[in-house]
Amino acid sequence: MPIHLANNTHRLEAYRNSHEAWGEGSSVAEYVKKCLQSTRNERCEWWVLTRDSSVLSSLALFSIDFWVSGKQLSGFGIGAVHTRSDARKKGLAGQLCRHAIDLARNRGCQVGLLFSDVSPAYYERMGFKIFLDTIYQCKDIKALAAMGTAVALEKMCATKNRKWIQETYHHHHQSVSLGIARSAQYWDGNLKENDDLEFFSIQKEDENIGYVRVFRNKNVLIPIEIILSLGEDAFICSHVYRALAATAVQHNIDVIRGWLLPPIDIFSHFISKQRNKSHPMLWQNEGLDFSTLCESPRIYSSDYF
Repeated sequence: MPIHLANNTHRLEAYRNSHEAWGEGSSVAEYVKKCLQSTRNERCEWWVLTRDSSVLSSLALFSIDFWVSGKQLSGFGIGAVHTRSDARKKGLAGQLCRHAIDLARNRGCQVGLLFSDVSPAYYERMGFKIFLDTIYQCKDIKALAAMGTAVALEKMCATKNRKWIQETYHHHHQSVSLGIARSAQYWDGNLKENDDLEFFSIQKEDENIGYVRVFRNKNVLIPIEIILSLGEDAFICSHVYRALAATAVQHNIDVIRGWLLPPIDIFSHFISKQRNKSHPMLWQNEGLDFSTLCESPRIYSSDYF
């Protein structure tokens, strides 16, 4: 069965097919409209496997640059892998994924990323390895807040401060073992697709030293990104967590949890458990060492595709 880039007709069919997986709470028409309006969907290639011109399986292939220990390397992302319900258990999605990986490799990509909502073993057979697979949840928010903090958090407008946010992110990630090198186009989509997230500047002695990006509602507060102007700093990160705990107490929020590893001095305030979905998985070309890439990886839930 042929595998090829989707034309507009196939792309619409792929969207309609995937409604069963990701369209809960909306009609097919509403879901397709949302897909057509998505900036994330506009910055990827859509590949399909067809039979008699009908889409059986589809995926999105993203071109992504990565920071790897101070060097910028070309890479790829795979997302929205879907097979029509009447065509499953035949290896079609696997064929499509392997085609995308081979295509990316031939284009010179060194690193690949995906977020798996199925058993990670499925993608491990294609060379991906799981990492960052833990969720951390604070077990006593009031106790964490009571430790006090040396920083202040001030809500900020991402649109007005976008240049500073981008520069701060850029400087921070040059020192990590693995992170996404967000281009201006990447930021366009990232901010629009994550418009439910809030930005707070991190201030110490009246100086902006970074930002924290959070999701919060009346029940939960999730630190998504803690980004510092001068790179990693466990002391500052610890105090950001304490300031977030104080915010949670102030707003009667019962839960703080997220992907980010809490600093060692407050780690005892958290419990950890394995994630049951959206498993980040990494593919690396020959010559790159997986353990080195995962020494200080910074892949965030805001990067999800």
